[in-house]
Amino acid sequence: MSPGNLRREILICEEVFRNNSSEIMINRFLSVTILLIKLICFCGVCITLICVDPEASELIFHFKSFTICNIL
Repeated sequence: MSPGNLRREILICEEVFRNNSSEIMINRFLSVTILLIKLICFCGVCITLICVDPEASELIFHFKSFTICNIL
């Protein structure tokens, strides 16, 4: 993944946090880390994007992961 694409994913992740600010409290969007998990599934390549608050004392996912499937 190129740095440009990674930055774009980070912006998308931050936007998700802003949109869900009523459910979660995030003060520093740039501190959010992104885990990209590539999976092989029936519809092609699935990418699960999970945003995690690195400052959480426990492993807490602030919002549901979502999967993007490229149907070939």
